Amino acid sequence: GCNKIICKCKKLSCYLCEEKLDDKPYSHFGPGKCELWTNTDAMEQMDRAKRQVAGRKVLTEAGITDEIEVQSILASPKKKKSASEAVPL
Repeated sequence: GCNKIICKCKKLSCYLCEEKLDDKPYSHFGPGKCELWTNTDAMEQMDRAKRQVAGRKVLTEAGITDEIEVQSILASPKKKKSASEAVPL
C-alpha cells in the first residue's frame, strides 16, 4: 500500500518512519529514502519477525528459556474460520 498517510487533522506523514511531511510530500520518498509503495505481505512478515524478537527477549528476561515453551508462547494464533467455512449447527 501507499505509505503517505493523511491524518484526521489533514496533516501528512510517512507510515514507515512516522515523519511529518512538508508541502512537497513526495520528496520524502525515493531511492535511499522511504518507499512510497510497499508490499503489505512483506511488511507483515517483518513486523511478525520484530515481535518475535521482542517477545523472546521478554520471555528470557522472565526466566522462560525452554525453547519448546518459548516457541509455543510465541506461535501465531490459528486463523479463525470465515463464516463460509463454519460448520453448520
